[in-house]
Amino acid sequence: MANLDLDIVKKRDTGSDEWKTHTTFRMKWYEKVVFHNFEKEDLVVTIQAEQSFDTPVLCDASGSGVEKPITVGPRGSKEFGIFKGYEGTFFKYTAQIGGADKEDPIVIIER
Repeated sequence: MANLDLDIVKKRDTGSDEWKTHTTFRMKWYEKVVFHNFEKEDLVVTIQAEQSFDTPVLCDASGSGVEKPITVGPRGSKEFGIFKGYEGTFFKYTAQIGGADKEDPIVIIER
């Protein structure tokens, strides 16, 4: 079984003077990203590509690029791959369930 390594770093968001604890996940380019929602409200996920890339980051099972945001219904899950045309080395996302605070980790794509 593979390990899930969580890199915990301290960083500043662009344009901010405040430091924030930030979790980084790593994945191989051929692996899947699965968003699981264990709550009774919708999970809304917004994907942000590296600044210089204009292609979708994620794709569905047919290989079609996924537009944002992604909504995962209560107690549901959705699975995505890395879009074939996305050449970035990472992407960020925000995830929010109902009115709870957003989370905003980064995913490093290892090629």
